[in-house]
Amino acid sequence: MVDMVKKIHKKGAEHLNLAEKIQAAAVVQAVGQFKKQVAFGAVGGLVGAAIGQAIGGKADGAEAGSMADSFPSAKQAILAISDQRWILFEQSVMSGGPKGVLAE
Repeated sequence: MVDMVKKIHKKGAEHLNLAEKIQAAAVVQAVGQFKKQVAFGAVGGLVGAAIGQAIGGKADGAEAGSMADSFPSAKQAILAISDQRWILFEQSVMSGGPKGVLAE
């Protein structure tokens, strides 16, 4: 399993405050994203993409105006808890590392 804490300290150190230490981190995804990825991987190509879109479209979204509705979601992100704050990083598709800060 990938050590996301280590990955943040290695590839995302410029986004951390001086002497800030990440305590825990996990990859988070938008509602329905995992089902889309599985369908695309299992079937592949345009058919897999169509199936993934249909499956993902059935997922319930956040209620309009709720706190969850205002949450800055990317396709895939890294949620980290440090000794000073929580940070939501945009996750790079290629390396899996943090690209930038979406929210804190």
